[in-house]
Amino acid sequence: GVYEIGQNGDMLLLYIEDLDMNKVNRLAQRLRGRIKVRSAGKPHIAVSMVPGDEQLELLTRIFGIFASSSG
Repeated sequence: GVYEIGQNGDMLLLYIEDLDMNKVNRLAQRLRGRIKVRSAGKPHIAVSMVPGDEQLELLTRIFGIFASSSG
């Protein structure tokens, strides 16, 4: 799961314990062109924010996508 959330400029950073590629793929399909995955060092998913995005609304959307892809 996600154990830390950060922000670097216009990127939301979700630090995760285990990269579940099914969840990452689902997220990438829903947020086309806005996802970057880093598996080296401190693994995380970076989600690009676009003008009009609110942090909490975007996080709610991301976690909703993760929840819909489990089991």
